Amino acid sequence: MSASPLLTGTAAADERRRRGLRRMRLVALSLLLLAAVVYAATLDRSGGW
Repeated sequence: MSASPLLTGTAAADERRRRGLRRMRLVALSLLLLAAVVYAATLDRSGGW
């Protein structure tokens, strides 16, 4: 007995969603780390303005 098309389609859609969420989580984490690096690099500067 094989899986019904509805279940197979749903599983495929869930997997695509999971991959998309993983990718977006990685992008968000990368941007957060970039912001932390910029903050740390400019933390104790007097500024030239």
